[in-house]
Amino acid sequence: MPHQSRIRLFAAMRVLRLSALWLAIVVLFALYGWVQHERFDSVVAFGAVGIGAACCVIAGLVVIEGVRARTLTKGTAILHLVTAGGVARILPIFIFLGVSEMVRVHGGGSVLSRSSSVCSQ
Repeated sequence: MPHQSRIRLFAAMRVLRLSALWLAIVVLFALYGWVQHERFDSVVAFGAVGIGAACCVIAGLVVIEGVRARTLTKGTAILHLVTAGGVARILPIFIFLGVSEMVRVHGGGSVLSRSSSVCSQ
């Protein structure tokens, strides 16, 4: 049984490393949006682009590992990458639509600055 627990530990660590990399990419994109514009909607918009980029990076790493381990054929790997790339391109569009609706409803200003000014009054 020690062998099985070691395999589970390696699998859990792999998932944890990939999740941390995904989160780091998204946070870096969101921070870039904050540094450039200092607005909540920019943070969300850049974060959405970061989600797409992070999904492509993670999918690429998983596919490369699968091809090297010979658990994926090259054709299946290409199919996985195209599918992940399509999802990564479509997902930010829905996030952008949600942010644009939020900005339209709240009048185009920064939601964070409006809520903090209301609380301080």
